[in-house]
Amino acid sequence: MPLRLLPFVLLTLLAGCREVEGRFAPACTAYAGDIVTLADGRFEWERFTDERRLDASGRVVDPFPGYPRQGSYRVDGARVEFVDDDGERLEDRFLVTRDDALYLVDAATRTTLEAGGPLPPCPLKHGAATE
Repeated sequence: MPLRLLPFVLLTLLAGCREVEGRFAPACTAYAGDIVTLADGRFEWERFTDERRLDASGRVVDPFPGYPRQGSYRVDGARVEFVDDDGERLEDRFLVTRDDALYLVDAATRTTLEAGGPLPPCPLKHGAATE
């Protein structure tokens, strides 16, 4: 393993040991995005946007049908596995620590980070406040 990956691997392993319960929200001012709350082995996954669309009758169209989603989660190392209350397995997310902050990222972002790339512009950060 190249030495440049060693800090990332160690921080990823430590992320699995940190307290992960709480709220993961965009680490910036966001007008659309996800909020994932983890508590007592359960999750709630919300999506939000400030955009409003109307149907032909002038009624507001739900931009995210099926959300919020709820179910159970399990942490396996840095991987967080989600199964909703209907038994559907959702896409895994990964815990990553950067600059002493804990983030919840998708597989593509994790691959980018492992290659030494930067965090995306507005990642889901543990404890971030979104208004």
